[in-house]
Parts: sequence; C-alpha cells; structure tokens
Amino acid sequence: FVIKAGPRRDKPQILNKPIMAVDWENRMEVNRIGATHSPDELPRHQINQGLGSSYSLIASYELSSHVPVLYKEIAEFASSFKPLTFEQLVAEANKKKPEIYFAISNCKAPIVPNRLSLIESISNKGIKLAALGACLGSSKLRQNVWNDETFKKEHVEKRESITVATNNRRGTETHLKQLSSRMFAYTPENSYGMDYVTEKLFTALLAGTVPIYMGAPNVRSFLPQPNAIIDVSDYETVDDLASYLKTLISNRTLYVQRHLLWRTQPKLSKQFLDIVKLTDQGSPYSFACKVCNCFRGKLGCDNALRYADARI
Repeated sequence: FVIKAGPRRDKPQILNKPIMAVDWENRMEVNRIGATHSPDELPRHQINQGLGSSYSLIASYELSSHVPVLYKEIAEFASSFKPLTFEQLVAEANKKKPEIYFAISNCKAPIVPNRLSLIESISNKGIKLAALGACLGSSKLRQNVWNDETFKKEHVEKRESITVATNNRRGTETHLKQLSSRMFAYTPENSYGMDYVTEKLFTALLAGTVPIYMGAPNVRSFLPQPNAIIDVSDYETVDDLASYLKTLISNRTLYVQRHLLWRTQPKLSKQFLDIVKLTDQGSPYSFACKVCNCFRGKLGCDNALRYADARI
C-alpha cells in the first residue's frame, strides 16, 4: 500500500535575503532535482509523483518525510551541552587562534557558490586558514596535528588516503581540540537541500567554535539559537563576510556577544530539543520501531514528533 505524503511546511519562497542568496537557493534547487523542474518543486514532491506507486514510506533527512532520519551528532551535541558564564566564554575566546578550521576532501561538491573558491577568497582577504583535508589542506599541519603511529602507517600524500585519515579522526578528541582552538570552523555542505544539515555543523558546535555555514536555507530551524552560526547567504559579497570576520577577530567580546551568548543559558531551546527527538539517539524509539508503527497507522506518519504519543 502507499502512504501519501502531505504538503511541506516550509516550501521555498522568495526570502528577505540578499539577491545572491535567493539566486543561490533557486539555482541549487533546480540543479538538485533536474533542470526541467521549477525551483519550487522539492525532491519530496518528485518522489511522491515519480515513485509513489513503488514506495510505501519515505525515510530521509527531510523533516516532512514519513520517518525523518537526522544525524546522530545533533543528539551528541545536545547531551554534552553545559552552560558557561559570559566571563568564561570571553576568556576562552581570547585564547582561540584567529583562524578558520576546515577539513574538506570532496573537491568537486556541486554546491553553489563553489565552497573551495569561497574559502580561498576569504583567505585572500587576509584571514588565516587551518585546513587538514585533501582540498586546500596543509601537509605540514596534518603531520603536526596527526603525529601518531597510526597516521604514519596509513598516511600517503594522496587524496584518497587523506580522506580516509580525516574521516577516521572525525569527532575524536584530537579533532575537537583542533576545532576548539580556532575562532571559526568552515562547515559547508556537500550539496544543497532543504533540511539537509549534516554532522559538520554540530561537531563544530560541540567543540565550542562558531561555524561559518553554507547549505540548507532553513538551517536555523536546526540550531539551538539563530546566531549560533555565521550563514554565508546572509552576506552580499565575500568582502562583506571577510570584513565581518575581521571585526570579530579584533573584538573577542563582540564575538561572544554575537555568536556564543546563547551558551550562558541553563537549557537548550525547546525548538532545538524537538529536533533532537527526531534522531534515533534522542528518541526513546528505534528507527525500526518508528517505521513499524508508521505502517501500523499509529503515528500519522507526517511528523516524527508525534512518536511520543504512540503505544508500542
């Protein structure tokens, strides 16, 4: 049998954003689902129309899926959250290097604008980078950071080997320490999509740095606080973005006030905790139980937040 999906709650529309951002969103949506479709036709719509007769249930990163499947790092960040005082945040900020950390190994990601060209342009404005991945990464920095026996055995200065080494250390103490020691982390997605918010952003938040984000236009629906990130699409030009970063580098108190003050709150926001419930780690029910109950008609299959009402 087929479960028909309801309409999306957050269909793309012309947002109150700079022209560059709106054009980026429209072009990326067209590129992602096929150039013959208009920008407001979402992948979910295409699945319903093209695959509805073959698939009974959709489980994906999209919030409007029958069973949303979100990244576990969201729950890991939430479980590790500990509030700090304003004074503690400023003291930590003053110790951070005025650099942008990132580790990118997919050098041909289809996201627009090109994420490597963008970070190179920022670097050309005088802001230092700390790159460990295969794309724009520093061999010397990799050797200094990953100076262990495992890395020496597995490491060859080829893109494939660097990618494996990077992935093996994602989320480790060494990785988090490198993130934490920098003011910013560059966390662009590999591709564009509504609701497509991956582990990169939440690993950066876990480390206590400020992500420079490029990806889902509704990313703030996934955040503990809207100003927890610096969204590339909020800026008209690279000059504007670089200028803002330089202002924060020169004024660490402002850096905290603008992007870290939410960490002084005793609890994470209800909106964010609702997102956490959509992960397997943040839900009392396993993925298999969610799917089973969806088919049993217990949940309505329109919003995973209703799983709490189910009797399993």
